[in-house]
Amino acid sequence: MLDREIADRGKYPKRAESANCLLVNQSGYPLWSESVADDGKCSKSDNITSAFKRLIAKLRGTNLDAPAISYYQFRKTSASLIANEPRFRTYNSLWLGHAPQTMGDQSYNALDDGILDGCIAWLHDKIFPQEAADSVKMGKF
Repeated sequence: MLDREIADRGKYPKRAESANCLLVNQSGYPLWSESVADDGKCSKSDNITSAFKRLIAKLRGTNLDAPAISYYQFRKTSASLIANEPRFRTYNSLWLGHAPQTMGDQSYNALDDGILDGCIAWLHDKIFPQEAADSVKMGKF
């Protein structure tokens, strides 16, 4: 997935703001940025949270019992669910985007993508009702 994203980056406009970023949005801007102007005002741009809000709005727009949760709540709840499921406990730090903590994790302990896919499917079933999964499969959004 990362290889595909990097390959697609050539299709996006080149922006000075994102010259050192690995991942950018389709407009070529960083996925997340924060800056402070000369007058002391802080400016933030969070494309990840914005995309998550749009996804939740689409899910709720189908009149399903989709939860109205923020990205922060989703991340926190998901991490807790994964940490409490013995099959997937190992993937909790990966889910949260944390760097490997030990030399063994960095160099020797490769995690199986198939198990991660199973973890994501399990998590989806825990958080979203089956009707939402059916809507996604049918291409409603």
